[in-house]
Amino acid sequence: MSCCHASWTEPAAAGQKPGSMNRRQVIAGLAAAVPIAGRPFSMLKQAGALGIEMPEGACDAHVHIIADLKRYPMAADRDYTPAPATATSLAEMMQSHHLSRTVIVAAEVYGDDNDATLDAVRQLGLDRARGIAWLPKDRSVSGLKALKAAGIAGFRVLLDTSGKTSDKVLNAQFQHLLDNAVR
Repeated sequence: MSCCHASWTEPAAAGQKPGSMNRRQVIAGLAAAVPIAGRPFSMLKQAGALGIEMPEGACDAHVHIIADLKRYPMAADRDYTPAPATATSLAEMMQSHHLSRTVIVAAEVYGDDNDATLDAVRQLGLDRARGIAWLPKDRSVSGLKALKAAGIAGFRVLLDTSGKTSDKVLNAQFQHLLDNAVR
């Protein structure tokens, strides 16, 4: 299970867990609370929508895409149903917050399907986005090269605490990836 679920949806969005905070709320809270050289973030010049001046090349290093359900259905056995968070809304958020780049992490609600993540990276372009995918079923050298070419920079792993996957199996999977790493 993931430890957190970040999104750029508005408060009280459908599927948001009661009492949880989304990424915008956390950043806004920090901006109000943390001074820099005696000045709050909100007083910096040329600040973005949150009142924070972002450095050139600023990157949001962990976002999830929740795409069109008709095109990218969620896994039937998911634990929750998050609100939509499309590549288009991500691009708008990036512009309003003066972010240049992002890393899209495959959402747990899609199971091991990386298609929504791959499509979002494609929509934003390799100059602005990279992806973190679930371990693919096709772990051949050509399959890994295809993922790299599509903007996948790493793999997401949820360590199994249920006992369904042995350490031996996980070690073998990781060794295969290391042996076939595309550099």
